Amino acid sequence: LAHLRWQTKLPVPTAFQCTGGLPTCVEHDARALVDLSLRELKRQGCRSVGVIAPLRYDETDRLSRSDAMRQFLEALHEISGELELELRNDWVRRPPMNILGERVQERFGYDQFRQLWALPERPAGLLVHPDTVARGVIAAVLEQQVRVPEDLKLVLSKNKHVELFCPLPAMFVVNDEAEVARALIRQVEKQFRGEAVELQRVRATLSSA
Repeated sequence: LAHLRWQTKLPVPTAFQCTGGLPTCVEHDARALVDLSLRELKRQGCRSVGVIAPLRYDETDRLSRSDAMRQFLEALHEISGELELELRNDWVRRPPMNILGERVQERFGYDQFRQLWALPERPAGLLVHPDTVARGVIAAVLEQQVRVPEDLKLVLSKNKHVELFCPLPAMFVVNDEAEVARALIRQVEKQFRGEAVELQRVRATLSSA
């Protein structure tokens, strides 16, 4: 966050897509994404859920306490409990360190689904985030010949304007990049007008395609 904090001190309006909690930031609403996903899996009859996401969260890191990773993981545990969905630690597949880059995240999704599916007990539903990880999961599901939705219910994260080829009957939580862009413009416009700005969160929507 250091490079963003000094930019906010420049004598010009600024806006960022980030997860640092700064007032000029725009971020995806991680809690809303989890809520939509778990309620959809519950609606489909799931009693247990798992997650594959490249979310590294160090509880000792003060800066990470307000970011989307914390929101995502806290929402995952809170909402699964509220909905009475079983969530086991070995069904929450996340890396020991940050992993960046589409290829690395695709491979992460592929490897983590294979490991999840090799467990003696597996969840009935699975949330996968983001779309880069979903690509690897889709490949592993097809390779393992998992029947969707008979063997596993899937909710995949995707971006509205980025193609995600998925020949499986999955549901999707969709992030709209255009809405993020509009939110960033609104942040700048407010500053030009001398108005106070605060962190903006953009909610995902649920879709079958």
